[in-house]
This record gives sequence, C-alpha cells and structure tokens, in this order.
Amino acid sequence: ACIAEVLSRAGGLRIVLLERGTPGCEASNAAAGVLAVASGHARRGVLLELRRLSAGLFPALVERLQAETGSDLGYRSDGLISLAFSEAEAEELCQLVQHRTSQGLQCEMLTPADLGRYEPEVTPHVRAAALFPDDHAINHERLMRALIVAAQYRGVELCARTEVRAGPLTFPSFALG
Repeated sequence: ACIAEVLSRAGGLRIVLLERGTPGCEASNAAAGVLAVASGHARRGVLLELRRLSAGLFPALVERLQAETGSDLGYRSDGLISLAFSEAEAEELCQLVQHRTSQGLQCEMLTPADLGRYEPEVTPHVRAAALFPDDHAINHERLMRALIVAAQYRGVELCARTEVRAGPLTFPSFALG
C-alpha cells in the first residue's frame, strides 16, 4: 500500500494494488504498529540501517497522510518500553541496552519505580524493563486506511481478496521489420 501510494504521486502511471486478503491484515498487522530501531533484534547490518532510515522518514509520511486524509494516525513518538519476564529475558534485555548504548542509540534500563511511573498498571511479574525513547508506534489500521485512501484518491485501483498465483509467463509477440 505504501509503495502504491508513493508511486501514485509520480502521475501518469496505472497502478493496481492486489491484496490476497484484507489490506493491512498480513505483515502490517503482525508488526502491530511498533516502529522499533533500538528495541529491535537486528543488532547490526543492513536491517538495522534500513530501520534507522525508515524511522527518520516516518514523521514526514505521517504528517503528509494526516494532512491529506484528515485522519489521526495515532502516531506516538514518546518511546517504547520492553519488558522481560524471566531471568534469561532480563539478561538479554540488559545486553541489548549495553549494545545499543555502544552504538550511540538512546536507551536505559528502568528501575521498578521508574517503570511504575511510566506504566502504573504493569504486572508485578516483570523481571526487568528498558526504555527506548527514540522508538515509536503507530495505529497500523489507521495507517493502512490512510495509505489506501490517499492512493485511491490519485487513481490507484485496489483489488482486495485477489490472490496472485504463479503460472506460465506469457509475453506478447512483436513483429520486427
């Protein structure tokens, strides 16, 4: 949906968005609107850099879509908290915070009192918690709707519940000469 929306800005293209099911109910739904860089599991390499670049582009995308569609996308830029419920998870979280700090990313382990100030209703079974202030979240359902509305406004055709299946490729014949 995002690619179709961006391509629709070029003008002069016929763009058809095929979706096997309901738009936004596959990979977009699995991410649950979490825009993780520092709290993500990609420790280094291309995936981490892609996440950093994407996070930098996201505020402008959200602002543009909200202005075009009049929709509040539920974008939250106040950080994310990761919770650990076992000693093994607590050790992994601590190692992640140390690693991210060495990479120059902002993060910190939270004391139980700090966690209580951020999330007063959190379960007492939490073994450890960390704050990743530069990670963000968005309401992914609203984002998908806004992307599709903006794309359709510029002529993108949406074919929901349309599965693409592999088959023999055929190409038109051309007469030379």
